[in-house]
Amino acid sequence: MSFEKSPLNRRTLLKVGAVTPFAAAGVGALGMGLALADDSPAPSGGDTAVVDRDLARTNTVETQGASENNPELNGAAAKHVAGYVTMAAATWPADIDAPDVVEFQGQDINTGDWGDWLSAELMTDIEENASEAVWVGPSSAVNVRAFRDGIDISEQLTAHLITTSESRSDVRLASSGSGSGITRILPATVTPGTGAPTFITREEWSAGTVNTSRLSYAKELKAICIHHTGGSNTYTAAQSPQVVRGMFTYHTKTLGWADLGYNVVVDKYGQIFEGRAGGLHRNVAGAHARGFNTGSCGISVMGDYMDIPVPTAALNAIATVAAWKLASTFTQDVYGTETWTVTTSNVKRSGTFSMPHLFAHRDVNYTDCPGDTYYGQLPKLRSLVQQKLNGFKERYPEHLVAYVNGGGRGAFGTVTHVRRAEGAYDVTRLTGGLILTAGGRTSAHKSAFGADWTSAWGRPLESTTGTTQRFENGTATRANGRVTFTPQKNTTSPSAEGVTGAIGAFYVSNGGATEFGAPQDAEFRIDGGYQQKFARSTISWHPATGAYDTRNAIGNKWDSLGATGSRLGFPTSRERVLSDGGFAQSFRNGQIVWSRATGAVTVSEAILHYWNKLGAEKSWLKYPARDPFAGLRNGGSSQFFQGGIVLHDAKNGKTFAVKGAIRGVYVRENFERGSLGYPASEEVPVKGGVYQAFENGQRVYWSRATGARIIKNGFLTYWLHRGGEKSTLGFPTTDEFKDSRGRIVQDFQGGRLTWDPKRRSVAFTRRS
Repeated sequence: MSFEKSPLNRRTLLKVGAVTPFAAAGVGALGMGLALADDSPAPSGGDTAVVDRDLARTNTVETQGASENNPELNGAAAKHVAGYVTMAAATWPADIDAPDVVEFQGQDINTGDWGDWLSAELMTDIEENASEAVWVGPSSAVNVRAFRDGIDISEQLTAHLITTSESRSDVRLASSGSGSGITRILPATVTPGTGAPTFITREEWSAGTVNTSRLSYAKELKAICIHHTGGSNTYTAAQSPQVVRGMFTYHTKTLGWADLGYNVVVDKYGQIFEGRAGGLHRNVAGAHARGFNTGSCGISVMGDYMDIPVPTAALNAIATVAAWKLASTFTQDVYGTETWTVTTSNVKRSGTFSMPHLFAHRDVNYTDCPGDTYYGQLPKLRSLVQQKLNGFKERYPEHLVAYVNGGGRGAFGTVTHVRRAEGAYDVTRLTGGLILTAGGRTSAHKSAFGADWTSAWGRPLESTTGTTQRFENGTATRANGRVTFTPQKNTTSPSAEGVTGAIGAFYVSNGGATEFGAPQDAEFRIDGGYQQKFARSTISWHPATGAYDTRNAIGNKWDSLGATGSRLGFPTSRERVLSDGGFAQSFRNGQIVWSRATGAVTVSEAILHYWNKLGAEKSWLKYPARDPFAGLRNGGSSQFFQGGIVLHDAKNGKTFAVKGAIRGVYVRENFERGSLGYPASEEVPVKGGVYQAFENGQRVYWSRATGARIIKNGFLTYWLHRGGEKSTLGFPTTDEFKDSRGRIVQDFQGGRLTWDPKRRSVAFTRRS
């Protein structure tokens, strides 16, 4: 893993052999009687210490054991440093070339055995001249070796021997997981809002204080950047907090960075650690990918995943965090892209270009991070993230709906603070607005005061990006770069002039002019109800339905059909979010469903009931692709969906769908007016294939080897009596046809059936 350098570099402040304690060292159970490499006592109680050792002044010893990545180094000499240590890193002077490999080997403090050689990630893509810190486990000594072009250059390095200690809370944190890969809910430094994963906060893993003035924030989250830390995979769940504290100390005290480089750290057990300070609810700029720190969230998994996969628990936890960060900033598609402009030198990508919403460190910097095997898991990770994005939209859609309906990025800008509780409100703050939920009502507002708003101001009473804005409890003003708020109870409802009755009550209770726009005319009677037009929507009321608004593509579709005078009638709900970024709205006699691929399409009652029973857009039918067609035989109707065709037999009140190869046969046979009639069943699985029954007593059978074939009447009865597809006949390979003698025949995998009109019977001829 590599990081971008902070403006302040404190390496020049370090002295060879000096100990740099993270906090005042004490004496703990594990460290009792143990000494560091400079003979100072070992830290305890969650404290961390660093001893810096000039390897040119350190003994060389012969070692045994090859590293997995460098088997040719078996038996090579190494620098040996005695003293209690749990992690190790190295730096080298700026005026020499970087090594090709830096490796560490720890001596187990209990058994005296030497462990595996561990390769450290090199920060060669930046000017840091350092390796990442490697967890070697509780060790009584460490061996260090480095090579460039096959030559030992160990004596040119400074080793940083990091010693962590166990905090009282470490074991409790490790034992609190639910087995789902997500830790229990913990008191957060700043509590993120609805839908956030539970995580171990900086306070819980005992992070030190940082100078927050050195932190910076992005106006938008463009992507998730995936990393691994490198080093050992042998840590226990209870040791994970020590690893995070060790990285924090190394990054801040040795390398002089403002804070831990990553925004989020996940261990192999699925424990999620809050990384860099500033709050997970904000777009905190990290130090994890040169040129791409501002606008990305760096999520790193502890360990080396060059040759082994990231465990399922960890992958699920990473996907959960990534999905929450993307969804709460209103990114709905992990496969989508954002534009980046990078002018930094020494990076893989520079200039202006597009990057996906989830990419790996190696995609943008010169590094192997996050490891070859983990990199191969990214398609699976993206799929997991998309699944969780879809679930997030279903569970917590209110702010997304308000954002989209209000005009999206063009109206409100980008998210700077994701949804979280502030006073009596759930708040999403944007560069150009606020989205507020309280008392069961969500409303979106254009506002230039998103960063300054407090719950004491109340909701905005107008939508504006000007220098003055009225709120329920006063007026905010920006002048000469300063914001002032003048308290004053505003009793005027938001632009409610000319909006009365049930429509007026709906208008005011759901955000007024901010949500719907200003009234364009007075309400008027229509089709047994009332309607009123607004700048961004239409509100309709009927005594049987109540008042609801229509707008955007769904509203336009409804209007084109005849609105309240159409077969759909009055609306019975507001728009709601579906999977994959779709929307739906219910009416008295059906729905209108919109997706990016299909546009706005109506769904009638009988077909709607069937579609919902299957799982609606999440079923194999997916979204409706065309409006229903009502001109079928006996008053029936049909509708094309992305995954098949649904047919409703009005005479018998039955609805079924046809799909795939069977659908192709059905279309060829002229739908319900052909020889098959209406479908009479769903597809039924059989060994090696499926079949579907139809109204006229016929079936269509399909197998991968034979395709879809119709079996009619007498042949079907004979074939089923012999055992169907399980018999020696197997699946049909043709439909019925007439042979050269004019006989009706049908071929099967195991032979031919022939209809004898004189005997009125079926004859079987085995395939030779």
